[in-house]
Amino acid sequence: MRALIHRLFFLLIPALAACSEQQQTLRWEIIDPDSGKGIEGVWINFLWYGEATARGIRPCVGAVLGRTDANGVFQSTAPQEGWVYAQSAMMFKRDYQPLQFKLHPKDENLVIAEVVVQVHERNAYPAWFERLHSLGYEYVDLGGLSTTTLFKKTFSAERIKDKMNHLPFEPGGRQEYWVKRRTLPEYAAAPGVGATCPNEGAVKIGFDDQRLLNLLDYERAMHAYDYLCDPQWDTVPAEYAQTRSRRFVNQSLWLLADANKAYEEAKAVIPDYLSEYRSPDIEDRALRVDERIAFCKWLEPQTRQSTEPKT
Repeated sequence: MRALIHRLFFLLIPALAACSEQQQTLRWEIIDPDSGKGIEGVWINFLWYGEATARGIRPCVGAVLGRTDANGVFQSTAPQEGWVYAQSAMMFKRDYQPLQFKLHPKDENLVIAEVVVQVHERNAYPAWFERLHSLGYEYVDLGGLSTTTLFKKTFSAERIKDKMNHLPFEPGGRQEYWVKRRTLPEYAAAPGVGATCPNEGAVKIGFDDQRLLNLLDYERAMHAYDYLCDPQWDTVPAEYAQTRSRRFVNQSLWLLADANKAYEEAKAVIPDYLSEYRSPDIEDRALRVDERIAFCKWLEPQTRQSTEPKT
């Protein structure tokens, strides 16, 4: 499974997860603010930490992987008393991202969603900004010496205002707003989702279905493919070399069965772009129109692959 393995062997006792005599229950509800409905299929991955040692250290004792139901809700109870949630969950939904917002200064029933961009990006991604305008976002020119600028939109906070600042183990759990693609193309699929505890004997909950794990890998790859193969990329000026294209190219290659050969095979499709290996996290130019079309056409048959366990 293409997931980063969590490498923290222990964690200092955090104030946010004080010891409880009862088994801790966690609850999340993920909501689309445009429709007001829960979002099904959001992946949620978190770690349980056990009883503290005499030195105040909690070892990692279990990992959980699950998805929200048709109502956008996911809930999990600790297998044992004394186990606590002590680190933010890793979450992922193909083509979605958490809504970034601030509380409205005059109305507690409203939040102001913001998409912050660097000034140098203002003319580099015209299609994305046009889309934000079409979704009702307003451009705000901060002026002066500011290196950032932003788009903003007001949403009702009625659904989440009582629980949006809750931690998932607090009464009623936690509610969040998630939206379909709002930021510029730099949001790759959550790199840590799928993490487990490295400690011997640590439990794994939700990791026993290989088809489910295959689906997670597939959706993470498709998340990158969907971003990369969007024709909006063709509006990025050819001379602009500060995009995250390489991250999306490399993650799209997860669609191929043989990860060891994927890069070499891709070089034959877009040789100018991949002739020299560079880190996936380095800023670089976007694919040319002909490169993007060729690369996406080449990978397209893999987007219909089965998520059945590989033998």
